[in-house]
Amino acid sequence: MIILEKPYVSDVLLKTVETLKIPVLKNEITKKYQEEYSLELIEDKEFIERYQEDSKLYTNSENSLEFIYNNLPMDKKIKTIHMFKNKAEFRSIIKEIYPDFYYTTISYDKLPTFDISNIKLPVILKPNQGFFSLGVYTIYTKKDWTCAIEEIKELAKKEKNPFNEEVISHSEYIIEEYITGEEYAVDGYYNEKGNVVILNILKHIFASKNDVSDRLYITSTDIIKTYFKPLEFILTNVNKNLKIKNFPFHFEVRIDGEKIVPIEMNPLRFAGWCTTDIAFYSYGINTYQCFFQNQKPDWEKVFAENKDVVYAMVIMDKKQNSNQDIGEFGYGHLKDNYKQILKIREVDYQIHSVYGFMFLKIQTEMEAWFQKILNENFDRFLS
Repeated sequence: MIILEKPYVSDVLLKTVETLKIPVLKNEITKKYQEEYSLELIEDKEFIERYQEDSKLYTNSENSLEFIYNNLPMDKKIKTIHMFKNKAEFRSIIKEIYPDFYYTTISYDKLPTFDISNIKLPVILKPNQGFFSLGVYTIYTKKDWTCAIEEIKELAKKEKNPFNEEVISHSEYIIEEYITGEEYAVDGYYNEKGNVVILNILKHIFASKNDVSDRLYITSTDIIKTYFKPLEFILTNVNKNLKIKNFPFHFEVRIDGEKIVPIEMNPLRFAGWCTTDIAFYSYGINTYQCFFQNQKPDWEKVFAENKDVVYAMVIMDKKQNSNQDIGEFGYGHLKDNYKQILKIREVDYQIHSVYGFMFLKIQTEMEAWFQKILNENFDRFLS
């Protein structure tokens, strides 16, 4: 069973749903795909009746969580979603593995009077429930704290928010110790036996130590070979007490040498905005099909066919001062500046904070390409 929601549904996902005949919740989003795709749309009542705890349930967007919380039985799977979405709850889940990790929660209204001098810096400040790096701050000094609080106040005032309250909550924030190392993300699922199946591993590339943006992720056979076993071990331990089954996830960690510390576990979905499709464009791995048909990637084949290649997923974000009615974005001109484009994914940039997504194949001068992407001003493609 699947729930499709805004902000974006990819053609890869839609074709998979059509081919596998996966029951889809009928809602406002699915209506616009009815003519192009043959989807098995079912009404709320039937969807609720057909749902069972052992059902395979997937959603492309956490905007669907409101429906899930309000309509599906509060079984073990739904309780697990609640735990993973609450970052403090997630910290409590892994406390047995990381007993010395510092974190605390604080309500939004108490942020301005909180004495940051009582905490060892640096720390991360972020919404206890959040998505897409919104409202995430690295605090090195008391001045950083003051600036972050002011920005949070402004963010809370904004009326135009593409995500609902279940995704971003301004009611509570979490302060946690700064995790050193490089950031990685894993798309995977726990199968019908509760065993971990890893579908892809991405490395998050940042422009600087203060950068918290989501602009650039890469994957390669070297990355997967290096971290597959350690990440599989951590994910197995996460499920040691939970014992969840038929459960997809997007897992984020920081790795510093041999030390791996989880950041968060995003439930019931893979990488947001259907960017999990980087596995499809890179390795031919259909992550949705793997989950619904209980399949594992043929990693030996993937490794043999993708030596010395890096695949990149680029979020073409707008500058903060970009407003609505900003003109036409020249998607066609991207090909003049970026070679070996596997896919350009357009989105409604009049509504969203991004112009879209690029999937690239990079074989030479990788560091130079990374710097080009990280320093790119995509506003320049406007006309």
